[in-house]
Amino acid sequence: MLRIIAMVFFAGMALSQAPDFEALAAQSFARVDRDPANGVISTHELDAVFDSMDSDGNGEVLREQFTQGDGLASLGFFNYFDSNHDGVILKSEMDSIRLRMCGAEGSPLTRAKFVRFYAAALAAISGVGA
Repeated sequence: MLRIIAMVFFAGMALSQAPDFEALAAQSFARVDRDPANGVISTHELDAVFDSMDSDGNGEVLREQFTQGDGLASLGFFNYFDSNHDGVILKSEMDSIRLRMCGAEGSPLTRAKFVRFYAAALAAISGVGA
């Protein structure tokens, strides 16, 4: 998910001087939400994204695994989501990210919440106000 968001973001940056962060975040939501009829990203869908990056299955995503294939495009997102800046994103950090997006334990991760959170993240990473 994070790599997808980074790719969408930097593609948008290349096309526009003033990127539409909300549109980029909405595109990312659509790529992560495997059941678009419900309009919610489930814990299972987020876990699948994490697992796809955790290529050795040890419950950690190293910077090299995260940026593989995307190079520096993903680095800003890695640094943004690596909350303790140790060069590793743990499953617990992903859980914390989901909680920040949802606003409360057990609250669904709706498209609106996802877009709001990621638009702010994109703006913070790029240094441009959303």
